[in-house]
Amino acid sequence: QFDFNVYDTFVWATTRSGGSFEGLAGRIAEDLSVYGSHHLMGNITGNHDRTRYVCLASGDVSQDEDQKAAGWHRDVKVTDPVGYSYLKMLHALNFTIPGVPCIYYGDEYGQPGANDPDNRRWMQFDGLSAAEQDVLATTEALAKLHGGSMPLIFGDYRLLLADKDVLAYSRSYMGRTVVTVLNKGAGARTVELRLPCGLSVGGKELLEVEVAPVSYEIIK
Repeated sequence: QFDFNVYDTFVWATTRSGGSFEGLAGRIAEDLSVYGSHHLMGNITGNHDRTRYVCLASGDVSQDEDQKAAGWHRDVKVTDPVGYSYLKMLHALNFTIPGVPCIYYGDEYGQPGANDPDNRRWMQFDGLSAAEQDVLATTEALAKLHGGSMPLIFGDYRLLLADKDVLAYSRSYMGRTVVTVLNKGAGARTVELRLPCGLSVGGKELLEVEVAPVSYEIIK
């Protein structure tokens, strides 16, 4: 099953002026109260019934327009590279929270598109732009990290911090811990995180993490 709740809340948090990661943290907690930390819900990047997230994040498709009509009446592209940064953050979220990462084809490199049928363009296997190659390399690295990390596959989830622009959480399993910090804000953020229940990363229970604008850090 696809977890549209988390996906739609992430989209709201990152593309609406009033969007907040506090709401995303609450949605994740609500899902975990139903499915548990070891569930098999799909963490999605989008699907055939949704506008390509990269174009919502870049502002090339508006939340307030007819998104299907947009694909029929103009050539939807990614004109603001910040869209790719937000897409990489979505991948980072999906690969580090409980659940099964599910990538809608093309989102591994940031294929543009409005809503159905413009979100069903041909898959590209070559000729990617530098920005698309960067997203693809990021996706590959996150997939490799997830596949080789017991905490990210089986670990308990603990929220460490949530405010309008920053979301931080840990995943722990058999004495190993991975901490993820997302920053959707326009400025860099330095956050101080205290790990609960005697957990540590690199022998440290108190972490100071600096995160660039519209970016993320994963500490293991």
